[in-house]
Amino acid sequence: MHTAQSTQSTQALLEVWKEKGSGMIWLEMITTRAAGVVEAEKVLEICRETHQSIAGEELLQMNVFCNTRYATDISIHLQWKSDPGSGSVLGRELSSAIADLGLINHALWIEHEDRAVGSNG
Repeated sequence: MHTAQSTQSTQALLEVWKEKGSGMIWLEMITTRAAGVVEAEKVLEICRETHQSIAGEELLQMNVFCNTRYATDISIHLQWKSDPGSGSVLGRELSSAIADLGLINHALWIEHEDRAVGSNG
């Protein structure tokens, strides 16, 4: 449930990010539920072609995940080290390229740098 407190927390995290400048690590997630298996294969082909054509220094990594139960659910993760703004040109172009193949969710996530989270020691 989206509350005023969660909105304030998100805004606080964004302010911390802005203070740090363009060195923040962020993740762009493009998730699709393709209309069918044929469309899912087209999404994967577009991802392969896109991955081969990437030449950006700010893109740290590109990963493509397929759901273990549903062959038509695909999640594309682009990890960046830059200013996320409203997302990357690559992310917007990729979303646009696969939009006709199924439902799309395009979201941006910033790395939370609290050392207590995910720490082993």
